[in-house]
Amino acid sequence: MPTRTRDAWSVLAYTIGDDKGGFHAIDESTEKDVAAICRAADLGRVRVAIQLDLKRHPGVYRATLAPRPRPSRREGRRRRVTRRIVRRRRAFHEVDPRKRRLWRDITHRLEQSDVRLQEDRTHLDAASGGVLRRFLDFGRRACPAERFILHFSGHSFGPMGMFYDSRSGAPSPHVLRLTHMARAMRSKDGPIDVVLFRDCFMDTLEAAFELYGAVRFMIATQAQAPILGVWPWLNLLSALTPSVDSADAARSLALQMEDFFSHKSGLGPLHEVPCALVDIESTRQVTRPLARLVRALSTARRDAARRRACGRALERARLGQSLRYSRPGDPALLDVPTMCRNLQELHDDPVAPLAEALGRVVQDRVITSFHVSRGPFRGLALYYRPTTRRDLENSFVQAGDERDRRSDERYYRTLALSRATGWDQIALNPLAV
Repeated sequence: MPTRTRDAWSVLAYTIGDDKGGFHAIDESTEKDVAAICRAADLGRVRVAIQLDLKRHPGVYRATLAPRPRPSRREGRRRRVTRRIVRRRRAFHEVDPRKRRLWRDITHRLEQSDVRLQEDRTHLDAASGGVLRRFLDFGRRACPAERFILHFSGHSFGPMGMFYDSRSGAPSPHVLRLTHMARAMRSKDGPIDVVLFRDCFMDTLEAAFELYGAVRFMIATQAQAPILGVWPWLNLLSALTPSVDSADAARSLALQMEDFFSHKSGLGPLHEVPCALVDIESTRQVTRPLARLVRALSTARRDAARRRACGRALERARLGQSLRYSRPGDPALLDVPTMCRNLQELHDDPVAPLAEALGRVVQDRVITSFHVSRGPFRGLALYYRPTTRRDLENSFVQAGDERDRRSDERYYRTLALSRATGWDQIALNPLAV
């Protein structure tokens, strides 16, 4: 049986429209995003694997787009066997894309590519690490490549997890924790080269630490990601030339996104969308300076004056109020460079030189590229539990329900960042001002 030749690049897209509310605005956005990805991939002759879970549509679509020519008869027979296996084991079955509205429109616009569409009418839990892992395994097999771009699209609660879905028949929905996401993304074939998050608040140190070994670079925002607007997929995919390596491709993708968020068409109703490129493999250089800073902040609790000074410095690094379009950050998140700068200003306190050392590593090594037009954002966020009623009410990241809050705290202590640095000791028990 012949082995399919690997392409230089392939794109995997996990696009989820489910949410807590009863509206379908994100459905329209994800459909437009998928159509734009397919049109750009067709022009660039790039293979794409997509899993699309819409709120108003029962079940899940799984599609692959590949350049023509069509397969030989022998290869066609082999693919038909594969289809029967997929149908029996996973409940996905082949459907004619011309019989589904979105995919019919996509197919009619393609000039150099063909679409294979599968559908599972049962309810899959999009917030399950197992569902994500099976899609990624499918995508790697269907679109073999030397390097991969992974695109996430959907709702997110930053360091507390992504999406909001439930198992079929389960009494309550849940989120996809960062621990489960990272575990699903790890592969014996090596890390994914670049992850693009079209998800709110994912540009966090928690996510970067958790993805170590699973991803090389991530591009994300510290703030809200606008639902409206179609990403510049033609420009993004044009960066994926065979000769470009992961680092150069990541920088090119980040520049395209920075330019996109510089224009009103990319911002939607928001006044700003910060965008950062994070070098995941450099995050472990944060471990020692952050652990030392945690110890110094813990010591500061014993002295009332030091506690108040450090507490004020941390509070002034909070990222806005998420319910305001003019300040689209979340008050449960700190901006890491701002936190370091504020603590450095406490010149006579032991935290000052430790904060300076942490700030240098974060800004020189971890944040590779960063864009924002204005506002408090400087490229990387970190969870810090809100201390005021106003911040608690305005936060998307911080759970309002007491049971959810306890669950989030238990989970947060298991994160790679917490285990490596002890930051959970500060984040879950803020210094009183």
